[in-house]
Amino acid sequence: MTRTVKGPGTDVMEREYVYADPPISYTDLAEKYGLARSNVAAKAEAGNWFKKREEFRRKVSEETRDAMAEKWAEMQIAVYERLGKLAVKYIDKYEKALDAEDSKIPISTKDMLGMASMVRTLTTDMAARPVSNIVVDPQTGEVFEGDEAEARAAIAKVKALMAGEATDGE
Repeated sequence: MTRTVKGPGTDVMEREYVYADPPISYTDLAEKYGLARSNVAAKAEAGNWFKKREEFRRKVSEETRDAMAEKWAEMQIAVYERLGKLAVKYIDKYEKALDAEDSKIPISTKDMLGMASMVRTLTTDMAARPVSNIVVDPQTGEVFEGDEAEARAAIAKVKALMAGEATDGE
């Protein structure tokens, strides 16, 4: 006698268990498809569903973190670029005001120290930001994130170019 299986195939339930957001439990799957919880649990155990779900969630978490880190870095770069441009505009405007024939602005050590402090704060803050794994290809000027081996290869290319030797890209 052949037994008729109720509900979807195992692959459908596995996909739902592994990828559902919010997560779904064995009990919820069993109720949803009219199956015994023990039946769903046995299929899950045999198919390593829990391990697959944990791996999927870890990967999503990593990719999300990486994407957010990249967006945060882009935002910080944009802010520092704008602050740098603003500082230069301010210094230029202050210099023009001081140089004007009818300038009523007294040259003040306090103002100069304030501007120097502003520039120092900006440049120190930017310089203090860790920039790790950044590699610049000396032939193309391409900047990318790489590992230590790629950085060493770029340094070797620079040395070869400086020595007048041909490198791989020529």
